[in-house]
Formats: sequence, C-alpha cells, structure tokens
Amino acid sequence: MERLTCECIGASGSPPAPAGIEAHPKFHDSVKKIFCHSIFVSVRRAEMFYNFRVSCRGSIRRPPNVLTWVHSLEMLLKEHGETDAASVVRLWNAQASENNQLVGSKSVAVRLVIGMPESAKHELYSYVAAVSWDNCPWSEDSLGSKKLYPSDKSVGKGAKTPKGWPERLSVSEESLVLMIKHVQANHAKFRSLGGCAPKKDTRQTVEEVALMSAFVINVVVEVQALMPLASDKIKVSWIDKFAEGDSRVSTEVMMAVAERSSSFTCRCIATLCEMMDQHTKDAPHGASLSVEASRLEDSLWDLQLNQMKHDFQQFRVFRRRLDNFFSGVEHIKLEWRKKAFDQNNKACARGAS
Repeated sequence: MERLTCECIGASGSPPAPAGIEAHPKFHDSVKKIFCHSIFVSVRRAEMFYNFRVSCRGSIRRPPNVLTWVHSLEMLLKEHGETDAASVVRLWNAQASENNQLVGSKSVAVRLVIGMPESAKHELYSYVAAVSWDNCPWSEDSLGSKKLYPSDKSVGKGAKTPKGWPERLSVSEESLVLMIKHVQANHAKFRSLGGCAPKKDTRQTVEEVALMSAFVINVVVEVQALMPLASDKIKVSWIDKFAEGDSRVSTEVMMAVAERSSSFTCRCIATLCEMMDQHTKDAPHGASLSVEASRLEDSLWDLQLNQMKHDFQQFRVFRRRLDNFFSGVEHIKLEWRKKAFDQNNKACARGAS
C-alpha cells in the first residue's frame, strides 16, 4: 500500500501536493478541517470527572487505572487548590455508576500509592508509561497490599521467626524502590523474549519480592558491621544486581529468605562472601591487623564478662547449699532436743508413779 503523507495547509498558501494526496483526495479533504466541541468547566475537579466519565464508556476507552487516579489527585492537590483527596473520591463515587466507583482494593491501592516516596512513584510512572497499564506487571490487587509499604510493621514477624530475621525483613522506603525495580526488570526480560506477553504478577509474588528487597537492603548493615566495605562497591555488586534481576543474586536471596536459618551469617550468601574475602585480600596489612586487634579485644572482654557471670552463678549456688546445710544441722539438733525432752518426761512420770 502506498504511504500517505499530509501537511497542514496554512493561510500563506498550499505546499506542493504529494503523490499520496492525489491518490486519496477524499481522505485528504477529511483531515483538512478539524471540528472541536468546547466544554467549559468551573473547576479542574469537574474537568477530571468529565474525562473519567468519558474513559469509562468502554469501546477503545479504558477506565482510569490506579496510577491515573494517583496522578490526577496529586495534580488537584498540588496545583488546583484541593485539600483533601478523600473528599474528591467521595464526590466521584456519588455521581459515578457502581461499576466505575473507586472502592475496594482499587481504592486501597490509590491511597497507598499516593503515600509512596517520589522516587518509587517515578519508577512506576516511567515503566507504565513505556509499556501501558495493561502490559505492566502491576495490578490493583498487588499495589493494594500493605506488606509492600514501610507503614506496615508486621512484615517478617511471627512466633516462629528466628531471632534477627524481623530486622532483616523490615520494609523501608529504599527497599520499596528496590522491589519496584526488581519486579519491572524481570517483567522487561520476559517481554524481550517475545512470544506471549508476561502476565501481571500476583499479590503473593510481589509480597515475596518485597521481603527479598528488604533483606537485600538490611543485610548490608550487617556486612558493614563486620568490615568496612565501601557503600559504592556494595551498591554495584549487590543492590544493583538484585535491582536488575540478576539470576545468581536473586536465587541466593530467595533461598536465604525462604530458609530463614537461625544460624544465618553474611557469609552464607556467596556473593557477599566473595566481596568480603576480596576486601580482606585487598586491605593493607596494617589495617587488617588493627581489625583483628579490635576483634580480639572484643572477644577478651566477652570472655571476662562470661567468666564473671559464671563465678557469680557459682557463688549463688554455694550460698544456697551452705544455707541448706546449716538449716539441716539446726533441724537435726531440734529433733534430738525434742527426743531428749520426751524421754526425760517419761522418766519423771515413771518415778512419780
């Protein structure tokens, strides 16, 4: 089919007509004029509601998704004098049909995404703008999970959770951004393979990635407590690798979080172990000696403290046994005195008779 190219015709005259215009004159005539229907609104909120009602009509249109709602509400709050997003949602629900109301999981997702840090929302907007909402990994259900957000304090906690793991699985703003990057990186990899488009991630899948991301961020604190690894090196070799969906790092993190061993140390992660070994190898000799001296000093203090605790416990046991011995001796003395007193009374009674 011949490609048609059209140019706008201005008041100064008409440009030379391309071959496509001669081949399709009726089509060319139809695009020479554009008719508009002007709608006047008093406030921006009314304009937003009108656009949303048009989007909800169906056909090729799509109802406003979570991110559309969030962006529109934020624009109203920041630039157009609105003070309460909840009141805007109530006004919309009062005039919208039941199927188009902002309620349920979608309402929860909008409220939670509005509270996201700007860096997290930037990552969401950028990827969804590139692939569209229908083709992105996010859904109302997954974004509506409170376990993804730092405001939820129950993540990683439980009666069977070993000591130390609630802190490792504590969600933060930094881990939230990392979770978004990891999910979108994996989704982009599947899209690049071609074939069927990847499905949206389930709520459970995204919650598991949130725990893994929290672990990746929080375990860095443990590593740097053991040795002074540079933050830039950890970011490049550990955090960024997970954000990009590196298969090795992702597998190591997934296995550690799933197992949640009570004997876990940073060296249980092969990637971190290699980084720590490389740092020890590259560190100056004097620096390594100072680190070892500091560790020995800490160990000596712990040993002395444990010895004092042991001695104190032994002293308490000795005092308890000594008290029991004297108590037993006094009891025996009383028994003998009582027995002698009874025998004396019996002898006096026989003499009197």
